[in-house]
Amino acid sequence: TEADLLARRAKAEALPQGVVPRGACVLVAGIDVQGDRWEMTVWAVGRGMETWAVDHLVVYGNTAELAEWEAKVEPMIARTWPHASGAALNLSAVAIDTGHQTHAAYAFCRKHARAKVYAVKGDGELGKPIKARRSLMDVNERGRKVRKGVALWHVGTDTAKDLLHGRLQLDTPGPGYVHFAAGLSEEWFKQFTAEQRVPVRTSRGIEHRWQCPHGRRNEPLDTAVYALFCVEMLDIPSWSERVWLHLERSLEPDLFGARHEADALPAPAADDPIVMPAAHTLPPPPPPTARRPPSTPLASPEWSNRL
Repeated sequence: TEADLLARRAKAEALPQGVVPRGACVLVAGIDVQGDRWEMTVWAVGRGMETWAVDHLVVYGNTAELAEWEAKVEPMIARTWPHASGAALNLSAVAIDTGHQTHAAYAFCRKHARAKVYAVKGDGELGKPIKARRSLMDVNERGRKVRKGVALWHVGTDTAKDLLHGRLQLDTPGPGYVHFAAGLSEEWFKQFTAEQRVPVRTSRGIEHRWQCPHGRRNEPLDTAVYALFCVEMLDIPSWSERVWLHLERSLEPDLFGARHEADALPAPAADDPIVMPAAHTLPPPPPPTARRPPSTPLASPEWSNRL
């Protein structure tokens, strides 16, 4: 199955779960909210939009209570993850699904907006941008209504899944390639590949949409979509080479005072999109290069209609 193929990819690379590998410099996360738990997948991003599923956390609690959010979700997003170089990285942005326990999610995101915690809602409209429109929503907080208290961002879910599906076809590490930590569970991969792209009859005719078969869970896929939204919100593909090199250098120890390639570059300007010490950037993707056709079963007809 597709889940087995990706799990074998992860075991072959043997990347330890919870450790950010070399080549990755930015951490983003998506959080899915259920009635009794929060699920968060942490994704690392590197040059050319190479990505790594680094960690997956499940925290149980009453998701209807704001006090539970503060006690359990706040520590989740405040964590740091060790980098292979010895540095520690925090999350540069977090997107939280507000489709469940909406008011508690709004209130939490409003409180943590300065930390780039975004309230999001999926939108399956064909062609909708990953970072789509924004609405200002009222928030009920401590018995009072805050008018236009939080920005709710609409996420083009099918567009994000199409992009992710295309990247999963790549079989050589490099720009666009998707890596997975070896410690991710079999169930995680089953849920990550739970949806199918199927023909749906609409007023515009037959369109292909991503759908999850009844009864199957897909939280890891949803959190991956929200992580892609975070990448768009941070505008990572447009960040400059100067910023990229500066942040790359910050991850490596300065052994014996060796001169680094970035030493010749000026320090980033005050308006560069850096949040220090642990938020990092990546440059625009390199020019496309010829790639050999995938040689793995990922290019099979079955895979072409599924994630």
